[in-house]
Amino acid sequence: MAKATFPASSQTVAESTKPAAGDGFTATDHQNAYSALFQGDLSPLRPRANAPATLKVNVAKAEVEGFFRQIYGNSAHVTFAGGDSPTFTAPATNPRIDLLYLDVSSSPTGALTRLAGSEAASPSEPALPTPLDKNIPICYVYNRVGQTTIVNFEDAGANPTQGYIYRDVRPWIGGGGGGNATAKYLLGDTTLPSDLTAALLSMNQGFANLLKNGSFESWSGGANAVPDGWTLLGAGASAQRDGPGGGDVLHGNYSLLLQRNGTNCAVQFDVNAALNAILSGLGTYYQGRTFTFSAWCKATVASRARIYINDGVASYYSSYHTGNGTWQLLSVTQKLSASASAFNVNVSIDTGDTTVFYDGAVLCEGSAPIAFGVNPNDEQLRISNYQDTTPTNHTDQGVWRAEIGEANISFSGVTSASVTVTFQTAFRTIRVGFGNDENALQTTIGVKAASLTASSMQVLAFDTTNTARTGTARVSWIAIGQV
Repeated sequence: MAKATFPASSQTVAESTKPAAGDGFTATDHQNAYSALFQGDLSPLRPRANAPATLKVNVAKAEVEGFFRQIYGNSAHVTFAGGDSPTFTAPATNPRIDLLYLDVSSSPTGALTRLAGSEAASPSEPALPTPLDKNIPICYVYNRVGQTTIVNFEDAGANPTQGYIYRDVRPWIGGGGGGNATAKYLLGDTTLPSDLTAALLSMNQGFANLLKNGSFESWSGGANAVPDGWTLLGAGASAQRDGPGGGDVLHGNYSLLLQRNGTNCAVQFDVNAALNAILSGLGTYYQGRTFTFSAWCKATVASRARIYINDGVASYYSSYHTGNGTWQLLSVTQKLSASASAFNVNVSIDTGDTTVFYDGAVLCEGSAPIAFGVNPNDEQLRISNYQDTTPTNHTDQGVWRAEIGEANISFSGVTSASVTVTFQTAFRTIRVGFGNDENALQTTIGVKAASLTASSMQVLAFDTTNTARTGTARVSWIAIGQV
């Protein structure tokens, strides 16, 4: 998925108010805006290039409309009012990557601070400042020799000699920390040991979950198959979906029930294959880098359930679940071998037969586990466990998504007309579709329920006065179903 940003407006208005009155808003704009929101491009502390561009970055205020107060640092609500960064000077001989962060160590209003990296032919990002609960990272800026302005990421290609906002690193959760209670609350647990709690405060680095379907919500093969994106290892072993409504689900509506039968077993996620499928050319990026894999586990037998990372050279294990029948967070951190030939993570059972529940698996780059979060590359519309008045109609939930578009319906002296639209990506199961008249031409737009298929649907337009008409009705439509 490419980085998305909010659509431009034909008027000079703040992006938070787009589209403005009189602006066009196409299906592409809809998709781009939804993608931007989904990818995490939210308003608080949002970094953008100045207009006209300068050697500074403008950072949005922390509060939104005086209501959303979601950024915290140094155990206080951050009240940064927005403003320009310090100047990003041009490097002398080689490119340089700088970090822009908000220092809230002295005041909740904060101070934008630039941390300069080192010049190099292939520059590296400077390390985040510590302590992280007092220094909120905002973005990395790529500086080029001779630059005179800083532009946005999406404009870097059109400005090959200028500096640009290289990476958005705003925290997704915690907004700069907020103390042990915050860490415990975000993890959905109030009995974390103090040594782990301290480590978990570093989750404000804003790392994303690299695992797809880490909460085991999607089971396109059915309840007795393997969760989508994962593979079952071990002769005789079985993987099943548990939930919803039971006591063995921690995140979402489902969890993974893993059973050992005579041979050590695991359910594995191939990180290397998944990342390269999303980011072509990533190759062996993982070699020599540090990753933390964590997952919640519930077991009734001690020293049977644990998780591990494998890099093709060795396997690196967490501690075992104590077997006390409660949900425990298992975690393993490892710097992968510089000659790593694989990269996969596993939830497992060994040393004896038993049944174990797993949920909320997370993989991040760094040395500490983070709170569970959905992988940004999971489907954009997630309506897990949608049920109507007859729940059995939707027993196999999986992951849901929406597809939107626009179409023209032509009238030729008739009272009604229709058009068939084809979905860009076919659904596994289509559930609902509907449309809307964009031009307010006294038409009511509906969808023929019988015309809904996995790959297309028919949109019907009819004149509410039952009068024959000639012309074109522009309609927008949406279809919702399971992947």
